[in-house]
Amino acid sequence: MRNIFRYKVKMIMTILGIAGCTGLLMMGFGIRDSLAGIGQKQYSEIIKYDLIAIDKNSLSSEQSTKLNQKLSASQVNKYLSVYFENVSKKLPVLIRIFR
Repeated sequence: MRNIFRYKVKMIMTILGIAGCTGLLMMGFGIRDSLAGIGQKQYSEIIKYDLIAIDKNSLSSEQSTKLNQKLSASQVNKYLSVYFENVSKKLPVLIRIFR
């Protein structure tokens, strides 16, 4: 306590340090409280699906018929076709030697 009141620079640094730490704690609690319900809201109110099925382009006619029968069953309320594609590419490695 003696050094805090004796040296003004140390007092200012102490006050700013405590204020900064308190501000970081308050911001952390605010962020935690803001993000607490996002998972529940996203998977119960926004995204409402129970199953994801991936359809291949190379289905036989029998498999395609079975899929259409399953999709038109009474247990399926609605379905949505979505285009999905995986892409991978190798990038050339550029090597530069600086001398």
